[in-house]
Amino acid sequence: MNPSDQRLFAIANAFHKDYSVEQIWKLTNIDKWFLSKLKNIIDLECELRKYKPMNITRVMLLNAKRLGFSDRQIAKAVGSTELAIRKIRQDFNIIPFVKQIDTGNVYI
Repeated sequence: MNPSDQRLFAIANAFHKDYSVEQIWKLTNIDKWFLSKLKNIIDLECELRKYKPMNITRVMLLNAKRLGFSDRQIAKAVGSTELAIRKIRQDFNIIPFVKQIDTGNVYI
């Protein structure tokens, strides 16, 4: 309820304890859209924990990468190493890239 540097961890713990977006919103008054995005991340992490390195699917790995999970975070969730996950990702031909917005000078 009280803003602090630990607030996001408390929210993540609440989602792990099956609090809904609505319940957390009532306690924190944090925007529901933002809370929904956090819940998507927590839900995907829980889903990842059901996999082992040898049976993780391309779709699951791609979803994790699209939500911003690093190879290290995925490895921790599935009980593997960052290098092993990187190899699996490369075998699935999932290649990282960065979308950049040109913030240079605008000429009128």
